[in-house]
Amino acid sequence: MTGEKPTEAVIAAVHGEKEELLKLQHRAIEGEITERHDIHTTNVDSIAEEKKEVRDEMLKLEPENEMIGDGGDKRKDRIALERDKLMLSKEERDENRASWTDQQNLKREEREVEKELLRNDQRRKRIDELM
Repeated sequence: MTGEKPTEAVIAAVHGEKEELLKLQHRAIEGEITERHDIHTTNVDSIAEEKKEVRDEMLKLEPENEMIGDGGDKRKDRIALERDKLMLSKEERDENRASWTDQQNLKREEREVEKELLRNDQRRKRIDELM
């Protein structure tokens, strides 16, 4: 019996360290998910603001009367602004896609850590039952 006590202590210590490490890793992943979501929100808000500015500039360049044409310079400026607007829309789609991909990868890592924590818990229960 005295030989079993040190073994139990070693198993408990190793299990405790691994469990603590997994819990730390889980918290870090949760923090990364939150951080990525915050970055996404900031980026999308910034893009929306830029799109609004472009729309406002486009409105300023609209001809006063649609029946009367405007100068070529204003038309060129409107076309350039339309191109900017399209690029911002593409940038927004790219950000949404990148954010989704990043969060999926982080959630996959989170699920793996949760599985490992569950396995460790089940292993500890089996060891407790055997001893």
